Formats: sequence, structure tokens, C-alpha cells
Amino acid sequence: MIGDAHTSKRLRKAAIVGAIALFMLAIGIVAGYFISRSLGYHLASRQQAAERNKHAESAAAAAGFRRGAGDADIAKLRQWPEPSSPPALQLLQDPAGPDGQRFMQGDVLQPPIWKPQEAGQNLIDVTNKLYKGTGIQFKLQEVRSDVKAHPYLLLSTLDDWQSCTGNPSQEAAGFPCLQETTRFPEDTAKFPDVSALAEKHVVNVFIGGSQTSLFCDTTAADKVCSTLYFGYTGSIGPWFTKASSTWREGLSEENWIVMTWDFFAPEVANSKRFWNGGAVTLAHELGHYLGVMHTHEGATACEGEGLTKADAVPDTPVNRQVEQWAAENNLAAALAGWCSDFRNGKSPQPKALLDYNSCKADGTTDNVFNLMSYLPNACNMLLSPNQVARLQWAVATFRPQMMAAYAA
Repeated sequence: MIGDAHTSKRLRKAAIVGAIALFMLAIGIVAGYFISRSLGYHLASRQQAAERNKHAESAAAAAGFRRGAGDADIAKLRQWPEPSSPPALQLLQDPAGPDGQRFMQGDVLQPPIWKPQEAGQNLIDVTNKLYKGTGIQFKLQEVRSDVKAHPYLLLSTLDDWQSCTGNPSQEAAGFPCLQETTRFPEDTAKFPDVSALAEKHVVNVFIGGSQTSLFCDTTAADKVCSTLYFGYTGSIGPWFTKASSTWREGLSEENWIVMTWDFFAPEVANSKRFWNGGAVTLAHELGHYLGVMHTHEGATACEGEGLTKADAVPDTPVNRQVEQWAAENNLAAALAGWCSDFRNGKSPQPKALLDYNSCKADGTTDNVFNLMSYLPNACNMLLSPNQVARLQWAVATFRPQMMAAYAA
């Protein structure tokens, strides 16, 4: 549906090792440069990145993306220093998990391998590489995993931990668990709560729930854990077709992201072995949070052109949901292989990508490298110039307090 751009409903199943915990990652935003794979199948140089950014800014003006955000606003955005109020990771835990999977630390069971700071930093480091050149970078400040210092992190049961995530039942109910967590605790000066972080314009990212077979019977259709979204963005601002009428900048319950534990675990998707799928998911959700939509946005993904396209970005060709369409046409493995070969330094044939034209549009191929598509992890490499322009317009227009907080 149009308006579901904030939702990254990626429902793969995986047999991966997880741990029973829910983090909240709050991310600060700083300036940066973008070096990525270009559609011409090469790494962009700094000069090329600068030219792309210049083109993006002129495209923003031409497309009307900035609506009230002038050149000075964009210049300020691109000069943000590191923030004085950095991000934080917060962990919700279930105190009684499967035997043998965790060890005791005080009166709380912990995962056997537990390096949340390193895991969070890897998410940020790889995300920053994907966002270089957009004028936006992210900085990890804090990892909250101590339930004694932050008691709101402790959940009662495994089912609670699985449910307090992005999933259809929580979405239909308005995400009551995450809504409560964003406002809790109400009175604590010693330990700043989630709401206080949001008021400082950090990005609150909750991490919890797992589809791993250790913690979830994925064959049971009625299990919440079998329907988890890889990521979901609970910030439906005016940059979306169907925005929340109550959204405002700095309002905690209207500004958050949730990801599954599987995409946080260093030994699983948050690693080079799986092309840093955790950071890919975070980068995708941050795109929604800051102003861009899916390349396959809307029920009519193959219709429109220019600003009439569902994602309102002129330089992303119309396409259906790429990963799903490729699977339906027995092309998914070939796409994953092409991207893996390319990133491993091989020279796969560009003409092989001509098969990926899900809307049968003349002279185009699908957005097979775009962060805002659904793709194999290895294929997520770039944002288009007009997507960068839209990000800059949306941040300058709808998050001026964030800009002011982090401006030089």
C-alpha cells in the first residue's frame, strides 16, 4: 500500500544463532561523504561523489524536493559536525531463556557470546560507508545492556521478547509494547529514558526477536516469531504519502526503528560473512526514517514517471519488489551471485542484469543495487542522486531541530 514506505516487511526465515534480548540503538547524526558502487559498475572516486552530490542538490531544486529549504539549509546540513549528544544501545532481556544458551551474570541470564558495543559499532561503521556523500553520518555513543541500571530493558518472558518487535499483530494494534517502552520510565533523572533521547534528536533503534530455530518454531503459522519483519520504521512523517497526523520531531513514540536480533548478532547477519546484512537493514530503515521510500512503493509500483512514481524519486526506475519478483522468475540466485562476484573483485557480465526488468519498461533495469529495494545483502550498494536530494530536502524541511542541534 502507498504509505507503507516506512515499513520494511522482510519475512525471510533463517536457522541462525540468536540471543534473548532487545536493544535500543540511539544514533547521532553527523556529516560525511559517499563512496559507493555506481550503476556503471565501478567504485566512485571522491570527485565523482562530489559531482553526484552537486547533481543531487540541483535535482532537488528542480524536482521541488526542498519546498522551503533553501541552499543555506542544505549547506548547513552538509556541514554537520559530530553531535554532542551521541547515540545509545538499549537491551530488553527475558530472564529465563532456553537452557544452555546463556550464562548467569548476577541475577540475569546473558548470551554466551555478548559483545554489544562491538556489534553496534559494526552496524554504524558499515551504515556510514553506505551513507557517505549524502551529508549524513551516524555515531554510536552508548550501549545500554545493564538491566539493573535500566530496569525497563527487562521483559518478562520469551513470548514478550518475540512480540515486542515489528510484526503484523503488533502493527495492527499500533505497536503497544514499543510505544510503552519509548515513554518508560517517566520519572528518572539518574538514568535518562528513551523519550529523553528522542528529545535530543537521536534515532532510537530497538533490536529484539529472532527467527532462529533455537528460539522460534518457524513451522508454526500461529507463532509471532515466524512473522517478524527484518526491520520496521515507526516514524511516519510528512514525507510519506499517508503521514501520521500526530507526528512531530522529537516525539519519542513517533520516532523509532526496530530490527530483529538476528540482524544484530555479530556471528550472523551483522558480519562480513553475510555481506553485513544487519547494517544493510539499518541503512534501509534509516532511509525511511529520514525521508525516502521503497523503489517498489505502493500497489501500483509499475506506474508513473518522475515525481508521479510511487517513491516520488525521478531517477529510480519503476520496479516490483525485486527479490520477490526474481524468486518468482528463478533469477534470485543469479542476482545474488552477480553481486557477490562483483564485490569479490570479479567481472560479471553487465548484460546479465538486463533480465531484471520486472515492469517491462523500455530502456531500464530494476534498481538491483539500491538500498531502498529488497535485495540480496551483497547487492545493497547505493542511493541514487535524487534519493540523496530527497533525504536532504526531508531532513532540512521536517527535522530542523535535528539540524540545529548538530550544526556547526
